[in-house]
Parts: sequence; C-alpha cells; structure tokens
Amino acid sequence: MKREEDDVQIEVGEEHEKKPLVDNSDDKEVKSTTSSAPTNSRLRTIFYILGNIASSVALIMVNKIVMEKHGFSYVIVLTALHFSFTAILFGIMVFAGAMETKELPLKPCLTTSLANVGSIVFMNFSLHTNSVGFYQITKLMCIPVMVFVETVFYGKTFSNKIKLTLLMLCAGVAIVTVTDMRLNLAGFIYGVLAILCTSLSQIALGDNQKVHNLTSVQLLENLIAPQALITIVFAIPIELVPSIDGIVYTMLSKSTLALIVLSCLISISVNFFTIALIGATSAVTYQVVGHTKTCLILVLGFLLFPINTPTPTLIKNIFGISTAVVGVVLYGHFKTNNK
Repeated sequence: MKREEDDVQIEVGEEHEKKPLVDNSDDKEVKSTTSSAPTNSRLRTIFYILGNIASSVALIMVNKIVMEKHGFSYVIVLTALHFSFTAILFGIMVFAGAMETKELPLKPCLTTSLANVGSIVFMNFSLHTNSVGFYQITKLMCIPVMVFVETVFYGKTFSNKIKLTLLMLCAGVAIVTVTDMRLNLAGFIYGVLAILCTSLSQIALGDNQKVHNLTSVQLLENLIAPQALITIVFAIPIELVPSIDGIVYTMLSKSTLALIVLSCLISISVNFFTIALIGATSAVTYQVVGHTKTCLILVLGFLLFPINTPTPTLIKNIFGISTAVVGVVLYGHFKTNNK
C-alpha cells in the first residue's frame, strides 16, 4: 500500500510540475494582450491632444476672421451661439441616455457659470480690441494670478523653481506689453477683467469637481445650459436690442453666416476634446498642451494679422512672447514633477 501511495504522489507531483508550463503560456498571452492596452491608451491620448490643439487654434482664427474681416463684432452674441450649440449637443446626449448626469447645487452652479461667461466674453472683447499677441499674453497672465489667489486665500505653497518660472513669465509679458502697438485703454481693461474672471472660474471648476465629486463631463453638463442663458440675457440689452439691424444685416451675408456656423461647430469640438483630454490625462497636462496651442496661435497671428512695426520692436516682441511661453512650459513641467 505504501508503494501505491508513493506512485500516486509521484503522479500528482508530475502533474503539478507540468501545470506551470501551461500557465506560463497563458501568462504570455495575457501579457501580449495587456501590453497593447497602454499603446492604445497613448494613441488615444495623442489623438485628443492633436484634436484639442487643432480645434482650439481653428476657433481662435475663425473668430478673428469673423470679427475683423467680416465686421461681426458682436462677441456676446457669438459666445451665446457657442454655448447654445454645446448645450443642445449635451441635451441630445442626456435625452439619448449616452451620458450619466449628476446634479451640482444651484449656488456654485450659478457663480461658476457667471465667472465662465465673464471669462469668455471679456476674452473675446480682448481679442477684438487687441492684437492676437496681447490676447494670448492675457491668457498667460491668468496663471500667476491663479497662483497668487491660491497662495493668499487657499494657503498653498509653491517651490522656488515654480517662482523662478513665473518670474520668467512675467518678464516676457512685460516685454510684449511695452512693444505691443495694438494695446489701448479699453483693451487693457478687458484684459484685466478677462484675467480675473478666468482665474476665478478655473479655481471654482477645480473646487466643484473635488467637493461635489463630479467628472469634468458631468460638471460641464451642469454649467453649459445656465451659461447659455446668462450669455443670452447679457446679449439682449448690450448687443441684440441696440444692434439688431446690424446683426441681421451682417448675418445675411452667406460667407459670414457660414463662418459663424463653422465657429459654433468648432466650439463643440473644442469642448469635446477638452473634456476628453482632461479625462485621459490631467488638468496639468491639459495646460501644457494649452501652451503649445499658444505658440501656434501666436505664429498664426503674426502671419495672418501682421502689425506694421520696426524690425527691432518686432524682434523684442517675439523674444518676449518666447520667454513667456518657455516660462509657462517650465511651470507646467515642474508642477507635473512636483519640483
């Protein structure tokens, strides 16, 4: 009997030794399957980055052409059309059950919506009254303002490397502000208001997502309809009633109307790729991508909307913009690596 037990033990042992060979082959199949997942994720992220850059640059350029070349200077109406198109898209998605919704309380919803509307409206006014270069510098200035607000009111600290990159950014902004010949008092005021609204709205967006546990898509779904309504309410007394004849007359032009529709469609694409990119990566990565868009927009601005300035002034302008952009890119890099 003991001999038979030994035989059984040997047979079981042999089966046990053979089993890992089969499991190892399965592991290889699993590894080959899982190894393709990061590759697909990277390709998807690259697609979101390229789509975000392309759509954002296209929107800025189309808006500039609509306002300067076709005389459609009704920036609040244009912003209301952008919000309305996006709100309609989200409404269709919710009705079709294509997305999961989660409600944001009324007070933060309204305050954040007001800040977002102010940000976009004043940015559009800045774009209309200033050059593309100063408009982009206005957007870059939002970062140090946000850092200041977070330091003073939220008790956050920033490393010396971050502070040095911000000094580089401010130096570049100072150079461009002095040499930018398209800057005027009204444009400066619009720029300051745009900076304040943008900084406050972005801080509020981050807080709302954390406090109320919302995804970026859920947050945008809550904000887009109120933003459309708020913009329409502002547009009625400011632009629609005083300038209804001019708006209708301008939109009678088929080329102008086509560009406005194109601008609205691109704005939907911008919202989609923004949400997708933030969801696939992070807000910091999105800001770094935003600085890449800044470089492209500045280059296109110089090419499509050249400013007649002396060569030394133009060189200083380009140097200041380059310095500012490098400072912001380094800021995003150090923030990503927690330095």
